[in-house]
Amino acid sequence: MTTTNGEAAGPRRHGGSTVRIRVGGELDALGTPGFRRQLDTLAQRREIGRLVLDLSTVRYLSSAGLRSLLYLRQRFPEPVSIALAGVQEPVGRTLRLAGFQRGLELTGHDDGEAAA
Repeated sequence: MTTTNGEAAGPRRHGGSTVRIRVGGELDALGTPGFRRQLDTLAQRREIGRLVLDLSTVRYLSSAGLRSLLYLRQRFPEPVSIALAGVQEPVGRTLRLAGFQRGLELTGHDDGEAAA
């Protein structure tokens, strides 16, 4: 279900208004255009209340990938909640150093639920 170079593998609905997207490979300058196209398509759906990005197989996150996550928040403003699930190191470290723990929920869990 994952794709490489930051392309999202089609959104899957999970009950209610939660949409889960798996992202794989490297979220860098080569992969972000496809990722953004997927986000643009998904943003046309108005019933989304929670978006969970499964990043468990993302191996690298560049500054272009960070910009894509900012774009994600712009395309899905509050009250839509956004969780980055399955975040592995060093991707998690990059996100924390860039201050992305504010505004986006970071979780190591692959279900998008924060640890208790």
